[in-house]
Amino acid sequence: VISVADARSADGTITLADAVPAGATAVQINVTAANMTGPNFLSVTAGDKTSTETSLVNWDDGDTQIANSITVPIDAERQIKVFCGDQTGSTDVTVDVFGYYL
Repeated sequence: VISVADARSADGTITLADAVPAGATAVQINVTAANMTGPNFLSVTAGDKTSTETSLVNWDDGDTQIANSITVPIDAERQIKVFCGDQTGSTDVTVDVFGYYL
């Protein structure tokens, strides 16, 4: 579960509080998978959901970085949930928020 409420630097320091304001219902994000260890996929949904049926990013052996954009709903706490699939690979994940809906 990832909070998208505040803008943060790479080390987690808040650089802009309430970048996504209270009352927002969805965010536009770019999700990047990097340093993959084997084939797998990522899915994204609102932070209070328990599952999602749609993959956002899929990769195979030999891929080193891949990204995709999505508009995704957020929960009341302004959070999203990123799922890594059930295959053997793992990955580092970067989420960039570039818009929101009120």
